[in-house]
Amino acid sequence: MKLIPTLLLFIYVRCLAHTDTSLVYLNKANTTTVKDSAFSVLKIYRENDAWHGREYYLKNDVLKSEGNFESNSIDRRIGSFKNFTDSGQLDFVVSYENYQPAEFTYYYKDGSKKSWLQLSGTNIKAQTGWDESGKEIKGFIVKRDPQFKGGINGWLRYLEKNLNGMAPINAGMASGRYTAYITFNISKTGKISEIKAWSSSCKSCEEAAINVVSRSRDWQPAIFQNEPVDYFGHKLGITFIVP
Repeated sequence: MKLIPTLLLFIYVRCLAHTDTSLVYLNKANTTTVKDSAFSVLKIYRENDAWHGREYYLKNDVLKSEGNFESNSIDRRIGSFKNFTDSGQLDFVVSYENYQPAEFTYYYKDGSKKSWLQLSGTNIKAQTGWDESGKEIKGFIVKRDPQFKGGINGWLRYLEKNLNGMAPINAGMASGRYTAYITFNISKTGKISEIKAWSSSCKSCEEAAINVVSRSRDWQPAIFQNEPVDYFGHKLGITFIVP
């Protein structure tokens, strides 16, 4: 008879733990959103005194990613996270340190390693890749953001020569610093499009920034897995100073 209360208590604890689950809806950019516009859903739940997460594609309920969290917050990823394609194949694994991505390992469809990337903060520390036979490919670029031909120094020289720095002065803006933020797309051939700008208070700065970006020559495209790719939403800031 003494076993009955113990058994009931065990069942109660198990049921309580099972309800300790958080659902987080994510868009394609992996940021939180509402259910109606979500691309996937992340389920975070208690498992053996730890928080475990399983993310699913909403379109077919296939597992998208899986790993552990320090708590039920999506910002507290720890250890390694496996990521899968929408057909269920292992795509890549991310290792986290201090809740930030530290290493990426990508895989071919047969499960062999394709490439590896190591980060130091947001900077790429090391990267390499292999062909399907396992032979290392020299100079393999796993990831590289798009950039102006000539790099940052070339971009600054271009702005000095082509930017209408008098735009806010001609518009009668008060003394101060005004920054126009630009977003645009860069195709895998280096062509730019969809240029947009915004600022806190300087319309003339936005117009000057759009003008100088639209006249810039072809950019070096983004690279992913050693191939040029289209890049959407590249961001820049251009600051104007009114003395």
